[in-house]
Amino acid sequence: MFRHVVKEVKVREHLPLWQTSIIIMFAIIFINYLITKSNMLTPKYGNIASILILLGSLAVFAFSGYRYLSSFIYILDEDELVFIRGITDNNNPKLIVTSEELQWIKPYEDVVKSKEIKRTYKFLFKKDKTKMYVGEFIRNGKKYRFIFEPGPKIKKALNLEKVYS
Repeated sequence: MFRHVVKEVKVREHLPLWQTSIIIMFAIIFINYLITKSNMLTPKYGNIASILILLGSLAVFAFSGYRYLSSFIYILDEDELVFIRGITDNNNPKLIVTSEELQWIKPYEDVVKSKEIKRTYKFLFKKDKTKMYVGEFIRNGKKYRFIFEPGPKIKKALNLEKVYS
């Protein structure tokens, strides 16, 4: 017997190479400027400040690189909806919602805000509300929501709207 699995990958739209290169160049120049200014301090404090600047810039570049390269993966298995965020498919799922937990999935415009929601998970890059859908599920007696931007395959599998090919 075959299982019906639908998988979609959402990738961030990247800046053109020339814009990315300019941003990186200015960041390196700014870091160099900060280290040069920190060297004007006494040797003890200058060295500590330079190391902190390098560690801080490394953390910022690592965080930015992860955000720039990461993607969202939506997987609809027989009875569960899985959301993964990461650079590869091997990352751990960030959210798994079973069909028993799922209450509804609606377009973003049709959803009424509620204070009963414990947490809202966001699995999208753009803020285009016309393409966004919200799902609500109950786990351990608490209500949660997730926001995502399904493509045509997931929409068709979830019967969210008619898809014409």
